[in-house]
Amino acid sequence: MRFVRIAIVPVILIAVIATLAGCSKEPVLAIQDAEASLAKLQSAGAAEYAPQALSDAQNAMAQLKAEVEAQKGKFVLFRSFKNAEAMALTAKQTAEAGIQTTEANKAAAKAEAENSLAAARAALTEAQKLVAEAPVGKGSELDIKMLQSDLMGVEQSLADADGTLAAGRFKEANTKAQAALNAANTIAADVNNAIALRAAKKH
Repeated sequence: MRFVRIAIVPVILIAVIATLAGCSKEPVLAIQDAEASLAKLQSAGAAEYAPQALSDAQNAMAQLKAEVEAQKGKFVLFRSFKNAEAMALTAKQTAEAGIQTTEANKAAAKAEAENSLAAARAALTEAQKLVAEAPVGKGSELDIKMLQSDLMGVEQSLADADGTLAAGRFKEANTKAQAALNAANTIAADVNNAIALRAAKKH
């Protein structure tokens, strides 16, 4: 019986050491998966469309790496990468959630840019019509050539916005479209004011 007990002790020690050794292995594949997800998040445009999601994912990755380094600094039999493995999964999930947020925000930004472009085109059409029908000659305070030049500038701005939209730079496209919309509305307002002023002079 004593011999059996003595024989069992090494077996138990070997099992314990094997278990500790298993826990001491760095979860390389899990970490690589998390890093790949973070890279996808960055390439999806999170810096522009979901900066908070990107920050959260980067923080999760930083915490993961800190945990890995902390375990590496320990004696091999005292290392445990269980927390690191769980943190790697969390970092991956955080990055994947960030990708979804980024794509949703990009879709919203694209729709907003498209709406702004449509509004700017409608405003340009209205401004062109007003300039074409604007009063000229004596009593008119309008500089038709200048207005026509301004209209050409709006057309160019819209063309630039279209190109920016096609390139996937939705926020920039929206900014350009809004500028074109404001310019077209200003032209229309100038013509309407001139028409009203000329009508007032006749009375």
